[in-house]
Amino acid sequence: MTERSAEAKLVHDLRTPLNAISITAQLVKLKAGKGEDVGADLDKILEACQKLSKRLEEFRQESAESDARKTKDD
Repeated sequence: MTERSAEAKLVHDLRTPLNAISITAQLVKLKAGKGEDVGADLDKILEACQKLSKRLEEFRQESAESDARKTKDD
């Protein structure tokens, strides 16, 4: 995979959880304003954050491995 395609894949992979966080945060704001329970919605936000963190760590590892291969080949 080229560096550019890896970056494009990362952007794509991160967009879904970011959208989930944004939409759910808006829902929490509306519900909280009405005094409704938002616990389950906050759990969804935390889950999406964990997915983002995991994907970023995977990308960091892939980048480090790619850099190591480039250094070895040079």
